[in-house]
Amino acid sequence: MRSFKAYINKILNHIDAPQNVKEELAHEFMDHLLQIKRDKIESGYSEEKAIQLAKKEFGQSSELAPMLQKSITPFRIFGKVMTWILFGMYFTLLIYWFSNSISNYGMHDFNPFDDVKYLMLHPINVMAVIVGYGALSVFLAILFKSMRKFTLNLTMSILIIQLINTPYYVLHIRSFTMSGFIDQLGGFIIGFLIWSVVNYLSVILKRNRANKSDEQMKSD
Repeated sequence: MRSFKAYINKILNHIDAPQNVKEELAHEFMDHLLQIKRDKIESGYSEEKAIQLAKKEFGQSSELAPMLQKSITPFRIFGKVMTWILFGMYFTLLIYWFSNSISNYGMHDFNPFDDVKYLMLHPINVMAVIVGYGALSVFLAILFKSMRKFTLNLTMSILIIQLINTPYYVLHIRSFTMSGFIDQLGGFIIGFLIWSVVNYLSVILKRNRANKSDEQMKSD
């Protein structure tokens, strides 16, 4: 329904929000407007009059936009703050994990054959480590749009972990290990793949919802 689309766009143009949030609001508004229109037609109004009444009942765009902005902004800020807090907690635990692993296991000389053997004999420990590293890729993808590209995400994840390790390498507290690098690489890749799958499914669900709204518009 062109009339409803123009009406909804007029509201959303005055709202400062991410595109995905605007799309969700547009679908919700359209569903609500179409329902009001159907109710009015069932009550005996013509289609043209039902559209006018639906808009009037829904509200003026000049009144709705400020109200929606006030309701959206606090949640956006709260979501960003909570994500940064969780990332800070995760990063702190990650550094503690490195320090604790050093105190428990000490130095580990570079030996690729021993490292591969370790991976084969300790699959549960390896999986736990991979999950720990994978969380870094997920956080980066959530917090920074530029990190939603695989190569950039992987590169930044490796750099961050190596920066954490640098003081230990310089002070000869720990050394580079092939098993550690494989854990990190596997964790980063798996973490990014999980985020990508979840994000893809979210997009598919939104598209299906949009298609249903379009079908309802055509039927109405």
